[in-house]
Amino acid sequence: MNRSIEQLKVALRQEQKLYEALIHLAEAKSRLVIQNNVQELEKLTEQERQFIREMSRFEQIRQSLLAHFAQEKELEEAPQNLSGLLLFLEENDRRELQDLQEQLGLLITQVGEKNQLNQTLIQQGLDFIQLNMELFTRSESTTSPYDRKADEEKKQKKQLFDAKY
Repeated sequence: MNRSIEQLKVALRQEQKLYEALIHLAEAKSRLVIQNNVQELEKLTEQERQFIREMSRFEQIRQSLLAHFAQEKELEEAPQNLSGLLLFLEENDRRELQDLQEQLGLLITQVGEKNQLNQTLIQQGLDFIQLNMELFTRSESTTSPYDRKADEEKKQKKQLFDAKY
């Protein structure tokens, strides 16, 4: 067994756990958006940022392990990704890494879907706010003809009143 490959497997399993936790955060985010709980949403967003920083760290670890593998196997160039690495592995390691890669891909897809849902919910909330703002700030041009006539009568009365002085 290659030490770099074993470490890579461990790193990928840990990364899977991060994505699973991120899915739970995205689901909680959906509930908070629906409830309009902005304070808790801000806290959750900070937790998401921490997860993203952690994922970035795992990406660096993965790249480092690929470079170590290339050194151990005396390859001219390190594989750029897992798919490239699979070409150099024995059948057992290849199958195990392919399974991890597929599982990770499914988790990433789920995170993307949850994020898309949250984006849609937020956009709907913003659209609703915009609609309400438009309703509250109608201009005079959208008033009824009766309102304009009443406004004109008020102006005439005011002008008549001013003229008497």
